Amino acid sequence: MRTRNSQISRRTVCGLGLFVALAACAEAPSTVPVSSGFVPVRINVDGSGLNGITGREYQRSVEQIESDVSNALTQQIAVRADGNADVRIVLREVRLTSPGNAVAFGGRSRILALIQITDPQTGQALQPAAEITGFANQIRPGGLIGAALTPSAQNDYDQTLIGFAETVMTRLSEGNTPV
Repeated sequence: MRTRNSQISRRTVCGLGLFVALAACAEAPSTVPVSSGFVPVRINVDGSGLNGITGREYQRSVEQIESDVSNALTQQIAVRADGNADVRIVLREVRLTSPGNAVAFGGRSRILALIQITDPQTGQALQPAAEITGFANQIRPGGLIGAALTPSAQNDYDQTLIGFAETVMTRLSEGNTPV
């Protein structure tokens, strides 16, 4: 016949054993200082290779797109005189998903660009130039539901700008790993 005390003791011992096993698997706290990332002194947007917006009818000149992207970036990212980087964004594509594509394929609108991060004093690359893609925050499934969920062109464009700015902000906050 078992007593209640022996069951509690076994549970306690098993619980402590599980706790010790899980604690052994945990990573030790890092003593390496965490980088605060890149803080831009300047953000320059270059759309010279862009041919406007593709995928959906929405009229914006290249200059307007450059200005819109620049404004979206400065709303998301603090630019400071004492920053540690110059950021150059070379726009390659601004593609809005049309209702027709949403029916057939679904997907999200996007901005594709090259990001270059350089030292503001020397101009030397702090990281290799890299392609980045920022997406609209709204995912659209394929089929009639995707077409029904397709926002207006203006709203889609605005959401794509925000998504791209968030992608750039994440890229900058990843830290300043030298080349």
